[in-house]
Amino acid sequence: HELLLQIFKSGSSLLANGNSNEKIEVAVNKWYRLRVSAVAPKAKPKTISFDGGSCTIYKIASDGVWNSANLTSYPGLSFELTGASRADFAIKCATVGNTSIKWGKITAATIETKNYTILGTGQSSTGNDVADLGEAPRRPNSL
Repeated sequence: HELLLQIFKSGSSLLANGNSNEKIEVAVNKWYRLRVSAVAPKAKPKTISFDGGSCTIYKIASDGVWNSANLTSYPGLSFELTGASRADFAIKCATVGNTSIKWGKITAATIETKNYTILGTGQSSTGNDVADLGEAPRRPNSL
């Protein structure tokens, strides 16, 4: 379950995946990896924050390099990024609703959490465990 969000800042304009306030749909209680890249000409540090909703969020990688600690070691709702970086987040939202993703104080995207059922079974598509995200890849000895 991969999601991608590219945030682009140019002057006073902020675009996410080429749109203002990009919509990202997720299912209740399902883990996703959200890959975020930030692009801003001055590359100044900004806070990316996840406001509202019922999401559990862990930062699991920076600039494509997995954190060496356990995947659940870096929880939070806001994280510092520069305008020339990438971060991967594990995200799971517990209830139906919306979560704003802000770059600085501006909303870049909205996560819309929905309750889906698996067609023909009557069962919800929930229940995935954080272990389903897999383990961090082994680091080369040179790192």
